[in-house]
Amino acid sequence: MKTSLRPRDLALLALACGLAASLLAWYVAGRLAEREGNARSAARADVAAGLIERRIQRYIDVLHGVEALALHDSDLSRAEFRGYVAALELDRRFPGVKAVELVRRVSDAERDAFVESVRTDRSLSPFGYPDFDIRPAGRRAEYWVVDYVEPPDGNEPIFGLDMRTRLGAASAAERALRTGRPTATGRYRLVSGAGAADGGLTIYLPVSEAASTPDERLANARAFVDVVLRMDQVLSEVLSEPAMAGIQLQIRDLGRRARSPRPAPRTPRSTEAPPLRSPAARSRGPDGATASPSRCRWPSACGASSSNPRPRPTRGSRASPSSSSAPGWA
Repeated sequence: MKTSLRPRDLALLALACGLAASLLAWYVAGRLAEREGNARSAARADVAAGLIERRIQRYIDVLHGVEALALHDSDLSRAEFRGYVAALELDRRFPGVKAVELVRRVSDAERDAFVESVRTDRSLSPFGYPDFDIRPAGRRAEYWVVDYVEPPDGNEPIFGLDMRTRLGAASAAERALRTGRPTATGRYRLVSGAGAADGGLTIYLPVSEAASTPDERLANARAFVDVVLRMDQVLSEVLSEPAMAGIQLQIRDLGRRARSPRPAPRTPRSTEAPPLRSPAARSRGPDGATASPSRCRWPSACGASSSNPRPRPTRGSRASPSSSSAPGWA
């Protein structure tokens, strides 16, 4: 028997097909728009990340320039250091820089002579610096002392500071010494001359001649250079770029990149960072003899004051990477 659709049924069928086609077209168009929007967002995020990376790289380039200056002139004077930093025009060309510093490595045997040389340094001040001393007070195996700091205004509390007594700074500087690469602290409290505190970070780079291995740098590095950054000012400059318009930026400190053992509790009686040790110290036996004696300028770096060998992992055990800096307020 032949059946036929009535006009009303045909109209309903056509309407249903039209609605289905419209819904399909709407879904496909929405997916395409979402995909295009995600692609645009990813592209803008890449641009933003590139801007931040290039800005940070500019500050690292400043660090390498100061390192080259210190390597070129082993007797770099305070006046020459000030002249070089002044020529950089930090306020105009590198906004966010709080200070550029030269940090001396001073052994305990050299401490008194070093303090006296700074007190009688009249290259910039006709009276020298009669009140200069290494802070905090006390005798330690080695000191990493902030000797030159520019600009001096607002950075008075930094002058003479032994950064080995500050966990975040000592960790980052030691990592830079072992790797030979610029290394930054984590989130850091920067104290100005007025006593106010800013959030920022410090990037360290060792000054070492003819050093290609961690042990050579450990023995030969005579100083560090560093640049202290106010991150709020650095990021405000980045966010003012036209490419950053409409972008919400969130930066998270992910901490150490490699797994490392939990650091041992700090002893409250001492604020000094643990001394660096060379292969001579690591190979020292129970009787104090070394397998391959080597010359070293820094007693604490070569382990002269340590008689206990570092334990070695046994067969079948898994050695963990050495602990790196602990980001946080210092």
